[in-house]
Amino acid sequence: ERVLPDAPLAEYDSGFLTQAMKQLDRVLNHMDEKDYGIVNYSLVELIAHSFHMSELWARAKLYYDELALSPISSTICDSLTSPDSDVLPALELLALKIKFPGLTSGSPPPAPPADGLKKDISISAYEISYGLKSKLKQSPKYRRHLRNFDFDGSDDDVI
Repeated sequence: ERVLPDAPLAEYDSGFLTQAMKQLDRVLNHMDEKDYGIVNYSLVELIAHSFHMSELWARAKLYYDELALSPISSTICDSLTSPDSDVLPALELLALKIKFPGLTSGSPPPAPPADGLKKDISISAYEISYGLKSKLKQSPKYRRHLRNFDFDGSDDDVI
């Protein structure tokens, strides 16, 4: 599955007390894996992304805790999960953009170094998703095409 219904629990070394050390250890333990993290990210970017996501999840938890005390109406839930919602198709597209940088821009990413290690900081590291929000707001045609796109199948089938 490209987009999961919820975030899987991360496997952290329980020997560390702080979240930062747990994340650093996780990134360092997986940094040589071809499909770990965002394609073509350098080690510095993988660490920064891990810390950034930790901050994002911590901030989101504040809202989650608030919602847990007074759940949102089923009308809102239904509108987010309905076939007419742009949420899931936007997440599917984002997942493909993360896995295959350059897929929608027409600019293929630079080839990874011959030794397979991610060393250089990519110039467009955080540009993979920020343009999507404005496209969704500005173009009903884009939104309609996105909703109707068939994301089912393997990555090779979809691409």
